[in-house]
Amino acid sequence: MVIYGAAYSIRLLDEVSAIVVSAGTSTLSAGYAGEDTPKLVIPTQYTHKGNDAYFGDNGVDVYRDGFDVDNTMSDSLINDFDRFTQLLEHSLTHLLRADTQQHPLLFTEPAWNTHKHREKIAEIAFEKFNVPGFYIANDSVLSAFAAGKSTALIIDIGAESTSVTPIVDGFVLRKGVLRNNVGGTQVTNHYLNSLEQTQRDNLLKNLIPHQLIDSKTSCEPGQAPNFSLRQDIHPTESWLNYSKSKILKDWREATSAILESTWDEHKVYQRSPKSYEFPNGFSDSYQVARFKANEILIHPNTFQSQPSTNTFEPASISPSSQKSLPDLIRESIQAAESDSRTQLLSNIILVGGVSATPGLSERIQNDVFSLFSSNRVKVHTPANPVERKFSSWLGGSILGSLGTFHQLWISQDEWKEFGKPIVNMRCK
Repeated sequence: MVIYGAAYSIRLLDEVSAIVVSAGTSTLSAGYAGEDTPKLVIPTQYTHKGNDAYFGDNGVDVYRDGFDVDNTMSDSLINDFDRFTQLLEHSLTHLLRADTQQHPLLFTEPAWNTHKHREKIAEIAFEKFNVPGFYIANDSVLSAFAAGKSTALIIDIGAESTSVTPIVDGFVLRKGVLRNNVGGTQVTNHYLNSLEQTQRDNLLKNLIPHQLIDSKTSCEPGQAPNFSLRQDIHPTESWLNYSKSKILKDWREATSAILESTWDEHKVYQRSPKSYEFPNGFSDSYQVARFKANEILIHPNTFQSQPSTNTFEPASISPSSQKSLPDLIRESIQAAESDSRTQLLSNIILVGGVSATPGLSERIQNDVFSLFSSNRVKVHTPANPVERKFSSWLGGSILGSLGTFHQLWISQDEWKEFGKPIVNMRCK
């Protein structure tokens, strides 16, 4: 039987701040428990050539001739533990400048994480970083905690998938966890495909990373830009693809929106277009397509996209590319006991990088209301962009700073005594 909270770990944790780490498909955020925002947010991608590898701000966004780009994460799970360990070392040791032997580590995880992944993360924490204490907590539970809710339905729209997770009395109702494989990346692709041919061709022709541009001058919207390329660099395909995708993500976030009600092209034409300037000076305005792009979040049925795979171990909960977001919400709520459903409907919390899309919370509110015809339906979206994007990190920051939580840490002594099985026994 596991004895919770060794005296040594409780005494130590009363004196130092825990480090909270949250890693998703595209970014890793880290900082100290008790703070309002993470100290650092860096890409999970890294650039490498031979044995040389660079991470963080000095990694993928810095051009190096002949260097390729890969990701340590896939489907919000660690895909390459060796490289991820290097990324973690760069984050904790070089950027945070933390002595990991003095700080316990709180790690966040998606609902589809596996026992094998959790045990490997704990092994890295104890064996590589020699942390005095470790805990791994569910993203959605932490997001609910950050919102001050013990029972909530968490809708998390990330880079590669949308998940719906019911939290009841602080615990994940696993039979109600559902997701599809539509996230920010798929919205961006749908946005491109929704453009008229000429406008799409112009955009793709001018999709040039700023690192490749030698000089440029301003030009009128829609006109050919006046710029020159550097002749001394020859990027790899993987670096070029990463850099272009980053520009497209910024373009999508800056211009796209969604109608608060069902699709109506007449209403779309009554909305103002949005302009965007690309790194080479080219600019254009977008109207119908910028609204049509996000319709794929609500109804992905006609959009085929293969879920990303993880070479370490497949996710415990596989996505369904065919289910619409309203269907996911309905099935998730129906999986709960009848006495919890009203609370879930009145505490729908929208988080994730895509959650900031204008009109999205209102659209989900209207769609869920039409499904359940209940006046208790309430979709909550944190007003602060940091809370939306890093809600699970923020929940971890709050949780890790509570004195009442200290008894749940897995200590070094417990790790040495019980080994990997303690992770799944302790971290529910």
